[in-house]
Amino acid sequence: MIFVTMDIGLLLFTLQSVIAHAALVRSDPPADGVLDSSPPEVFVWFSQALSTGSHLSVFDSHFQAVDKGATFIDASDATLMRAQLNSLSPGRYTVNWKANSVDGHGSSGSYDFFVRESPGISLDVIVGGVGVLLALVIVGFLVIRNRRQANY
Repeated sequence: MIFVTMDIGLLLFTLQSVIAHAALVRSDPPADGVLDSSPPEVFVWFSQALSTGSHLSVFDSHFQAVDKGATFIDASDATLMRAQLNSLSPGRYTVNWKANSVDGHGSSGSYDFFVRESPGISLDVIVGGVGVLLALVIVGFLVIRNRRQANY
């Protein structure tokens, strides 16, 4: 009977230790997400309310920071931590997080997301196309004008 009591006590102690750490619940952009454009911010939700000392950092594939430096814990939802981002080029980005729960326990981790090349038409192609179209209109105008003058 003593062994059963010790096993239950050990189980409860272990369960409390696991519950005491803030675990990553979800994120936006999501882990391994592929985005069509640069997100303005990273949002990360945890299983427990966060306290000061919690922090987000976002790095590009060259280990250069791309966040604006400040981490915010949402005033209306203390499980939400966010960081604003600079404009991101296509590539892989890593979000590193450190979460201190209000009970003093800390946890940390990371995940990646990707920004892909835009499938749209580039500005250079648009400008070039407008230039060609304008040239065709001018040439057409000159041809029509010359024919009219030749008929008089």
